[in-house]
Amino acid sequence: MSWTTGRAIATPAMQGQFRKPLRKSVFLSLFCLSTLAGTARADSVALSKLDLGKATQGWGHPQADRSVDRHTMSIGGKSFATGVGAHARFGMHIQLDGQATEFTATVGVDDEIKNDPNVRDHPLEFQVICDDKVAYRSGMMHVGDAANPVRVDLKGVHTMILVVRPGGQGVTSSHANWAEAMIAFAGAAPVAISPPVEAAEVLTPKPVPAPRINCARAVGVRPGHPLLFLVATTGDRPMQFAADNLPEGLALDAASGR
Repeated sequence: MSWTTGRAIATPAMQGQFRKPLRKSVFLSLFCLSTLAGTARADSVALSKLDLGKATQGWGHPQADRSVDRHTMSIGGKSFATGVGAHARFGMHIQLDGQATEFTATVGVDDEIKNDPNVRDHPLEFQVICDDKVAYRSGMMHVGDAANPVRVDLKGVHTMILVVRPGGQGVTSSHANWAEAMIAFAGAAPVAISPPVEAAEVLTPKPVPAPRINCARAVGVRPGHPLLFLVATTGDRPMQFAADNLPEGLALDAASGR
C-alpha cells in the first residue's frame, strides 16, 4: 500500500481481493431471498377448517374432525384424528379459482354403524368432481372395508365438488368419512361455497285460449257403484261439453263438464 497526504489508496491487486468476497456475499443473499420467496407461496388447509355449513347432506350436519355421530373417526378398525364426518347423501362445493395444486384424503365408511342392522349393509361411493368432470371415484364401499387413499391433481381447477353417493335405490343411511382431507394451494385459499341454485322450470304446458282436455280419457268403476267425474279442461270460458256413447244411467252437464 502507498500513501498520499490525508488519503489511503489500494493497489489494483488489493482492489480485486476486496471485490471477490463482495460478489459472493451478494449472490448468496439473492439465492436465500429467492428460496424463501418460493416456499412462502405454498400452503395447505384442512377440509375441516372450511365452512361446513355450506355442505348439504341427507341427515344431520357434517362434523369437523369427528364422525357424523360425533365419535372418533374409524375406518376398517383404524382411527383418524382429523377430517370431516358426513352422511350419505353428501355434497360440498369448494371454490379454488385455479389456485389449488392437490387434494388428498383417506375415505371410507365409519365403523360406528357396524352393529346397526338397519344401516350396516348400506354401501356408498366417494367422488371428487373437478370442473364437472369426475376426477376420482372410490367404487362402492361397505362398513369394515379398509380405507381408500385419495390424491387428485387440482392444477387449473376452478371448482371442486366432494360427493358421497349412496348405493342402492332409496338407501341414504351410510356414515362417510373424509379423513385426513387436505387441500394444497399456492395463492388464494380455497373457500367453501353454497351449491348453485337451479332455475325453476314450469313443466306443465302454459294454458292456451283454445279448449283442451287435461284428464284421463277413460274412467271406470265397478258395476253398481256411483260415478261422479269432472272433465278437467283449460281454455277460455264459457265452453260447452259433449260426450258420445255414455253408458246407460250417466249424463254430462254441457256447461260444467260434470
